Parts: sequence; C-alpha cells; structure tokens
Amino acid sequence: MRPTCLDCTRKHLAQASILLEEYATGDYDVHFWYAMGHMAEAESEVMATYPELAILVRAERVKMIDNEGYFTDFEYLIETASNLAEGEINARGEEDEKEVDTEQERDEEVHPEDD
Repeated sequence: MRPTCLDCTRKHLAQASILLEEYATGDYDVHFWYAMGHMAEAESEVMATYPELAILVRAERVKMIDNEGYFTDFEYLIETASNLAEGEINARGEEDEKEVDTEQERDEEVHPEDD
C-alpha cells in the first residue's frame, strides 16, 4: 500500500472534476474513464491512513459508473480531504511544540538557573 498523500488525493479529485466537465460537453466521451482513473488514484492515495475517505471516494466512483448522469459532489470530497490535511498539520504543530518543551525541560535540568 502506498503512503498517504492528502495533497495527491485532492489533486486527483480536482482533475477528475475537470475531466468530467469536459465529458459533460459531449465532445470527449473517453474523459469519463480518465476521470474514473483519477478517482481510483485518489482512493489509493489515502487507503493506508484514511480508509473511510477511500471507501467514500470509491462509493462515489461506482455510483457514477453505474448511474449515467450522476456526478458526485467533488467540492465535498476535496473539502473532506482538506479537513483531514488541516488536522495533520495541527497535529504536527502540537508535536513540534511538545518537542520544544521537552528540550527546554532537559536544558533546565542540565543547566539549572542560578537564583
């Protein structure tokens, strides 16, 4: 399984959306399948860490394949991935803060301040 990449997931979902817009014009029938390929890539990019999102994207892809004229809400899918990415950034920031606090505590133990 590939490592998780929420940026990649968002990119693939956005590309699928654009390809489906081209498909909807009636001039580019093959673009539907290119879009389905991008959605499958989006699923694969998050399966390891966010299987719920991968399952959601897959379910929407299958609906589009099985129901001609159905188009998923790409904005919702991209926002969901963005919220997860924001959570990762916040979690990393908290870890960095804890790491700094721990380093400061060790430094204080080694070099106690003279009062």
